[in-house]
Amino acid sequence: MITNRFYLFFFLILFLSPFASAVGISPAMLDVNFKPGEVLTFDFMAIGTNIETYVIYPNAELNNSIILSDFKKSGNRLYFKATLTLPDKISNPGTNTILIGAKDVSPEEGMLSTIAAVQTPIYVKVPYPGQYIGISLDAPNVKMNEPVNFKINCENLGDDAVNVDGRVEVYDSGGLVASIDAGQKTIGKTEKAVLSSVWNSAGYKEGNYAAKAIVTYADKSAEDEKIFRIGALKVNILNYTNEAQADFRNNLKIEVESVWNEKIPDVFASIDIFNGSGKIDSFKTVNFDLNPWEIKNASAWWDTKGIGLGEYDANITVYYAGKSNSIEGKINVVPKAQESSIPWAIILPLAVIFVIIINIIIWLMALKKR
Repeated sequence: MITNRFYLFFFLILFLSPFASAVGISPAMLDVNFKPGEVLTFDFMAIGTNIETYVIYPNAELNNSIILSDFKKSGNRLYFKATLTLPDKISNPGTNTILIGAKDVSPEEGMLSTIAAVQTPIYVKVPYPGQYIGISLDAPNVKMNEPVNFKINCENLGDDAVNVDGRVEVYDSGGLVASIDAGQKTIGKTEKAVLSSVWNSAGYKEGNYAAKAIVTYADKSAEDEKIFRIGALKVNILNYTNEAQADFRNNLKIEVESVWNEKIPDVFASIDIFNGSGKIDSFKTVNFDLNPWEIKNASAWWDTKGIGLGEYDANITVYYAGKSNSIEGKINVVPKAQESSIPWAIILPLAVIFVIIINIIIWLMALKKR
C-alpha cells in the first residue's frame, strides 16, 4: 500500500518543480577599452543558494584571460574578484565579449532540479584602424507643438582623433519634412561626444515620425534611425468584440490607445446597441487609467437575455479628460455555445492524476540511474 508520505512526496514534486532558484549577479555590464597587456580587477557579487561561477570566451584570443579569486560567502551572497589580463593584440576590432557567469544548482541529484543562471558581459572595445565613429540617436516623444530635442551620441571607436559633422532628418509618411544641423566636434581616441539639434514641431499633426541621424567624418558617414511620436490629448478605439452569445452574460473587450505623453486618469468606454427601432441596450466599462502611449483592453459586460439572434448596430464611445471619441460598428448575436458534457469536477482530478503519473515515471527513472 502506498503511504501518505509517498503521496505527500509526489504532491511536493508536482507543485514545487515549476519553480527555479532565483539567481543574480552584479555588476550587470562592464566596458573596457583595449590596452595591450593591461591588468584590471573587478569586484563581483552573486546571489543564490548554491552558486557556481564560470567564464565563457566567445573570442578565442581572450581564452584564459580571466582569473576568478577571493571567494567569500555571506548568507546567500557570494563575493569574488575577476582579474582580466589583456593580451598584447586582438585581431578583431570592435566589441569583443567575455561572459562572467553564476549559476544556482539544486544540491539534490536525481530530483526534478532546475538550474538558474545569469551572466555579466565584459565588453572589450578594440579600436578600428584609422578613423571610425559609432553613433546612437535619442529622439524623445513630445506633445503637439512642443520642440523635439535630438541628441546624437558619438563614440570614437578608431585609433585616431576625428572631426565629426552631424545633422538630423525628420520624415513623416509623405517623406522628408525637415533637416536640422547638429553641429561639429573633434573627438579624441576612445572619447565620446554629444551633438544636439532642436526641431520646432509647431503645425505638425500628431502621429509617428522617423528621425535619421547622419554623422560625416573624413570620407565616411555613420547613421542611426529612431521612431518618435507627436502626441495629442486623445484616446483612440482600435478594436472591439463584435460577437456575443444569446441568453448569456458576455464579456466584450474594447481596445483603446492613448496618444498622449502623460497619464490619463478615469477613462471609461460605453457601448450602445441599436435595432431598427432605436436603442435597445447600453452598458459601460469600469473606470481605468491610461499611461502615456498605452494600449489597453477594457471589459464591458452585456447580458443578452431576451435579445434575439442577428446583427445589431453599435456605437462605441471612450470618455477621457472631458472629451470623447466614438466609432460605429456591428455586433452579431449568435446561438449560445454548447457546454462541455464532461464537468470540471471530473476534468480537474484527471488532470492532476495525469501530472502525478508523469512525475512518478521521472522519479523512477532517476532512481534507476543511481
